[in-house]
Amino acid sequence: MRHYETGEPVSTPFDHIPEDEGINVRFSGSNLEPDEFLALLPQFVQVLALEGDIYVNPEYFASSVHEMSNITTYERYVRLNRNWSQKLVGRGGAMQRLLLLCATEKDSKVEYKIDNEDVVGYNHRIVLPKEDAKRLISGHRYGKQIKHYHPKHVRTKDESDPLYHPKVGVLLKKSLTGHAFAWGDRQQLRREIDETLINVLYWSDVPVQADQTTYIPDKHFDVQPADESVPLVADPTPEMEANQDAPHYRLARPL
Repeated sequence: MRHYETGEPVSTPFDHIPEDEGINVRFSGSNLEPDEFLALLPQFVQVLALEGDIYVNPEYFASSVHEMSNITTYERYVRLNRNWSQKLVGRGGAMQRLLLLCATEKDSKVEYKIDNEDVVGYNHRIVLPKEDAKRLISGHRYGKQIKHYHPKHVRTKDESDPLYHPKVGVLLKKSLTGHAFAWGDRQQLRREIDETLINVLYWSDVPVQADQTTYIPDKHFDVQPADESVPLVADPTPEMEANQDAPHYRLARPL
């Protein structure tokens, strides 16, 4: 491949493998798990081809994912009843305590970004580089972002509207870590996201069982127990005892 204006070579994932031809696609979506795209991408390509009145071999993207494939963004969330928000973003809430914990550690580079437009907790983000993320939960490998956020247009009156209630999510993103994540590591990514998300709620004294008084179903997801339990770890902030054995429960599934 060469640039259409300069003629300079364009690097592709196929430059360093014997089969030097292929198709490289970047795509994104919402409310889907990574493996769901494996079935949807070939269908999407065929619909696109049909609309363009061209033929595309239906075998494209039907084989296994190439080992050089990667993930650039991965987030999972729960929608939390607004009545619990102060436990995370209020004075002395879990996100502030995590910031203070990391602030006393050498080489910590944690960031806490606050936007209280329209409502306290409109968009609070704590960015944890890899070393800070490892301090929170032993064995974690990736830096991440913990988020508490409302939609762009905050709902102010109708509590029955799911969007009245904020999302609490954990995000892994290339721009936060400086690198993409190998497709083959996607189960590890999901595990770290779920463990971080559930434990931040646990450290906030928010119930972590699937309960529609605590978590709000929306048009994409229902509130139901997770298929697998998530280990709960001791609150890492100074006022909690360290190294406590981790109990296991059936927990609300991150959405």
